[in-house]
Amino acid sequence: MSTADRRGRQRVLVLTGIFPNRSNPTWGIHVFQNVRALAAHADVRVVATVPWVPGVLARGRYRAYTHVPHDDVWEGIHVTYPRFVLVPKVARFLHGYEYFLSIRRSVARVAREFRPDVILAYFAYPYGFAAVRFGRMFRLPVVISCRGSDINHMSQPRLQGRMIVSSLRACRRVFVMSEEMRTRVLNWGLDPARVDVVSNGVDASRFRPADRAQARAELRIAPDARVVVCVSRLSHEKGIDVLIDAMAQIDDPSVRLYLIGDGAERSALAARAVSARVSGRVVFPLTRPHDEIPRWLAAADVAVLPSHAEGMPNAVLEALSCGRPMVATAVGGTRELVHDAALGTLVPPGDAGSLATALRAALARTWDEQAIAASVAERTWDAVGNRTARLLASPVAREMGEHNSWTAGTR
Repeated sequence: MSTADRRGRQRVLVLTGIFPNRSNPTWGIHVFQNVRALAAHADVRVVATVPWVPGVLARGRYRAYTHVPHDDVWEGIHVTYPRFVLVPKVARFLHGYEYFLSIRRSVARVAREFRPDVILAYFAYPYGFAAVRFGRMFRLPVVISCRGSDINHMSQPRLQGRMIVSSLRACRRVFVMSEEMRTRVLNWGLDPARVDVVSNGVDASRFRPADRAQARAELRIAPDARVVVCVSRLSHEKGIDVLIDAMAQIDDPSVRLYLIGDGAERSALAARAVSARVSGRVVFPLTRPHDEIPRWLAAADVAVLPSHAEGMPNAVLEALSCGRPMVATAVGGTRELVHDAALGTLVPPGDAGSLATALRAALARTWDEQAIAASVAERTWDAVGNRTARLLASPVAREMGEHNSWTAGTR
């Protein structure tokens, strides 16, 4: 009988660096939602590291990290925020070692206090890489939850990619966001019985069909505008440059694009909108509180996500749950969500012409918002938390006779 069985609830130590904090309450909001869902089924303690950067290099968000407390309670969850030494954008293949060495004492203290049964790391690198080493130190099983960018992008550099693959091979289980991601990591030689699809959920009590006119009035959007909303990080892999080029091909002054998010390419994208002569129709509300996102989606006629690669995008889940049709690229888990023409349209990534055509068509037709919302109704956060807890506590899937896909645990 395991320690978790004797206590009645297993204890899960979560290790990540993508998690909300007092300086950035929207940072890693979907990791937090996963953890909160898990906390309904297990005892959870979080170690959410923040980078320490030498003072002369600390600018922008790095300076803001100095205001994050070392220990905090975030919506009922005890979180420790140790610092780890980081030189931004330099020798990223060393970040896993820097991360492990910098926080070793803090993690050891939390492990002594909390006495976990398992370590769950969100993102394969550097957090999963370090988690494997902590697992060896404390003789604990390790599970790594891959989120998308760690598999789609961070694994590309040869040395860093090898470190990611070795970490995934060394842990007890690997969670991925979509069947496409599962296929990809299986191609790295992982045991299929140890790789499980555990997608994100959606809170249908908040993300639900709502009155469009009222939402537009609250957001001061013209009632007769044709509104396209994109909730996305403003970075290259999200394809926002392609979306702006597509807007330039839509010759309709009533069409407005609202880009909800921020990122490294904000200035470049604003300049691109100016050069494409669509700056008056492309609006940058920047990052908004997560509680405000349902209102923006309610105001939309169509939601869009033009990514070059994805895991299982929350932007798509939440838009569909709000009854809004999606125009998105046929990548990653998006193809699993927008699986029917009644839910939206998929186009090739990087193709501004196809994106513009799909947006025009989506704005011109009538959609059944209740049917769209129903397509993701079973993807609740409680289902995610329950499935995560069961998989963390169980042996590998073939021993349990359990199929390792999302549908097995929720439908």
